[in-house]
Amino acid sequence: MKNKIVQVRDTCGLFVKVDDVAVIIVSKSGIQKQVDIYSRKNVLYASVGSGFVALSSSIGSRNGTSSTSYKWIEIVPLDNNGFEYLEPRVGYLELVNHD
Repeated sequence: MKNKIVQVRDTCGLFVKVDDVAVIIVSKSGIQKQVDIYSRKNVLYASVGSGFVALSSSIGSRNGTSSTSYKWIEIVPLDNNGFEYLEPRVGYLELVNHD
């Protein structure tokens, strides 16, 4: 059998923890919890169980996520610094880079 060669390019696809910020999420069963926020390719995610859910814009989707089992309530800075993110009319929240 012939070996297949697969080339993987650097996609910058890792989930990177956003320091000093958390998000309050609520499950379908009504349980609320505070979880860490991560970014991947500038999209914001909440850490849920052993995975992640993308945070949707609150403008059109009522603070939804990429999972129908969770909604987000509030994004909370854990220090005295503010936190900025982009909220498109439709789609997922994006991290603001201050480079």
